[in-house]
Amino acid sequence: MPQPRTDQRRSSSVRRDTINGQSVFVKQYHGGDWGKPLEVMHSQAAAEAEISKRLAALKDMPARLGRMEIVSIDPSNASLTTAEAPGQSLESQILKGNRRLHRGGCTRALLLAGRWQAKLQTLDTAGFQPVLAETEPFEMLEYCDIRLKTLLELKPAWPSPRDRDRVLVWLGKQMQASSFDQQRQVWCHGDFGPTNLLWDGFTLTPIDYATCCLNYPLVDVTYLIHRLEMYGWQFPWRAFPLQAWRAACLRGYGMPDAEQLPIYRALMVRHMLCRLQTILYFPPRNRKQHWHNIWVCQRLTARIEQLLTQPCV
Repeated sequence: MPQPRTDQRRSSSVRRDTINGQSVFVKQYHGGDWGKPLEVMHSQAAAEAEISKRLAALKDMPARLGRMEIVSIDPSNASLTTAEAPGQSLESQILKGNRRLHRGGCTRALLLAGRWQAKLQTLDTAGFQPVLAETEPFEMLEYCDIRLKTLLELKPAWPSPRDRDRVLVWLGKQMQASSFDQQRQVWCHGDFGPTNLLWDGFTLTPIDYATCCLNYPLVDVTYLIHRLEMYGWQFPWRAFPLQAWRAACLRGYGMPDAEQLPIYRALMVRHMLCRLQTILYFPPRNRKQHWHNIWVCQRLTARIEQLLTQPCV
């Protein structure tokens, strides 16, 4: 039975260095994060290097979409050295409350994030298959059932065993109503959140491809939108233009009406189940965070329940 963790997550460590006068970042992968063995971490290092090479080889990548520059790779040591990319993380800029960013800069960055996703998914999936941890199966119901079982073992207020059954039945209906094209395997970033998007006002550079894998086409875009929506629950005293940001992501990706798709709703539930698991798995540092976590979990479960009542179209 999983127990709440008291340590901090540490799947990799990054240090800044200088090589021949060039500022670089050296990433060293470690085993143990969420129980992942070192074999999986080595595979993630290889996936990050492979996806960087394939992106660098694209001929028609727009100038405003940045690419990670690989300096050196040491697969046997699970380490990767990359050149420093311009800009700061989109999350740091959002949380600083930059008014110019909120007026339009973030919307432009998210539009580019959607376009970058569309480019990523043009890469050939043949010839490389990352090794995944047992807790990260591709199939939607299997993936979500693992999260639901973990939540039940952690004994939160939600879900109950009956809730678990309801969620799985609902997810099954959403997937049955989704087309084959929406369920095919494409390259995905795997952690496509604002912390991994560098923005300098002109160029958007996604970084940290450690969790790149083959997954559903809408996984990354819905995850980015989920992370943006989390700001509204994590900082309820602040106003974020979430609808404009959501629309920018989907417009850039080329599917402005994706919110109406059953698989979109299913993926949003998947992301929220993961968020609940993460919040409960890593205990709060203090009493203030304890009550804040309760608030966020209540918002997450209320949103999941709201989605479960929506008919499948």
